[in-house]
Amino acid sequence: MGSWFTLDHNNQITQVQFAWRSERKHLNLFAASSGKSYLIQGGRLAAYLQAGLLLPQEEETLTVRATRDALSKIEANPERLMH
Repeated sequence: MGSWFTLDHNNQITQVQFAWRSERKHLNLFAASSGKSYLIQGGRLAAYLQAGLLLPQEEETLTVRATRDALSKIEANPERLMH
């Protein structure tokens, strides 16, 4: 969640953010800053990824980056854990 992608939908390139996934992972919602949303079924999502129509914009996920940043802050100042 929160990752940014480039979506090629009907030959229209749009920057979208992965916003939501259904509980059973059958539906995936991507939102564009323009306000437009794309609800994509799981199988179709796989097809978009395989065809290169949905490309990640970031090499690492937001969660991985946030975890790495938090660990580096703790290592730099371990006293933060004591408060």
